[in-house]
Amino acid sequence: MFDTDYQRQRLNTQYGMLVKLNFTEKSWTWEYQPLLIDREQNRIVAGEKPAIFTKVGALEYHLLTDLLYAEFLLTNRASRRYVNSEKYSAYTPQEWYDYDARWMGKENADKLHKGAKRAKRSLWRLARKKLRNYIGAQLPFVK
Repeated sequence: MFDTDYQRQRLNTQYGMLVKLNFTEKSWTWEYQPLLIDREQNRIVAGEKPAIFTKVGALEYHLLTDLLYAEFLLTNRASRRYVNSEKYSAYTPQEWYDYDARWMGKENADKLHKGAKRAKRSLWRLARKKLRNYIGAQLPFVK
């Protein structure tokens, strides 16, 4: 269980999931227990199942992909600014792209940045509301 100041910069990190996997020679099963990190009392307690903990089929996952790209870039930027506010707060869009291309490769950076730009007009709006709101909670165009 991680609960650091750095981790707390990300949305919904107070929620977790304990997963128990049961394996046999012929099959496997699993059980889960939603968790909540009670930061006031410094303890972990039973929580409620988050909206994102649900079956997402291939079509719906495809619909949400651009929204996921946009959310990833947003939270990655916030993490970088947390680590070094002076340096990263002044980054231009081109500097962010160059940074991403260095650590994830140009092809992946291109895919991520193009998808994030498409997200404002993308098909994610056709996905279930609880999923798109959970993923896009920090994105101003998701409402």
